[in-house]
Amino acid sequence: MGAWTLEDVSRIGVEGAQPVGGVNVDTDFNVKGTWTELTPALPFEAHGVYLCFSLRNTGVVYTTGRTWLIDLAISDGTTRWIIAADLPLDSMGSALSPAGIWLPITIPAGVRLDARGQNSGSNNLTIDMWLLPMQRGLASSAPYSRCHTFGANTGLSKGTVIDPGLTADTKGAWTVLGSDLTVPLKALSVFIGHNANNVGDETFWNVDVAFAPSTPVDADIVLHDLPSSTKGQDATFAQSPAIPGVHGPFPLTIPADGASDLWARAASSQADGSDRLCDVVLVGFD
Repeated sequence: MGAWTLEDVSRIGVEGAQPVGGVNVDTDFNVKGTWTELTPALPFEAHGVYLCFSLRNTGVVYTTGRTWLIDLAISDGTTRWIIAADLPLDSMGSALSPAGIWLPITIPAGVRLDARGQNSGSNNLTIDMWLLPMQRGLASSAPYSRCHTFGANTGLSKGTVIDPGLTADTKGAWTVLGSDLTVPLKALSVFIGHNANNVGDETFWNVDVAFAPSTPVDADIVLHDLPSSTKGQDATFAQSPAIPGVHGPFPLTIPADGASDLWARAASSQADGSDRLCDVVLVGFD
């Protein structure tokens, strides 16, 4: 067997991890909790970070559907500069989706990183969080400088609700997630949640994303039929969160023309008034 080296990712670290789980990050009901330190000093310049999440050490069993929005910031202990805002998570019971989020952004060595969050359930809940900083990014791809979040609903701690309509297996109406885009995007992640639905039947979604100045046509679609699903309740198991909770980031270019919007629509396997709904957040990078 020939010799090999880590050419694509030359170094991977870990910050904030515990033997099982990570740092308890405070979240409050539909409002951001207090900031929690994840690492006092990033040991090297990261060209991407993989954020990890768990409900292992919270001390609470969540018996209802819950959604979360998480912020990540560079900190000097007093002031925070948010570098990723309103990253969405979906939970049911002890299950969480996504359990990891890849952010292909550059973060300088030596900085402190803090996190905070909010949830759709109740006050003073925590979520475990830690991160894997990586040098040279993923497969030597050029890292980006900023994250931009579209469609997060901070009043309800989730994404924008997408209604597939009353007919199962048919795409519903388009919904705007980001208006009059003024920042050119070079990559895009799509987060799909179960709209904090507590009970229901097994449901499958296919989600489209488009970029257009008015209601999109097929030629405006930039991402087609991204899947997600949730397992329905039965006598033994609770409903699951939406899995997968995130697709991407996809390397695609979306111009900043100041007049066009980001849109999403979905088809659902259910026509039920609550089971059919999903919520969507987009995170772009430049």
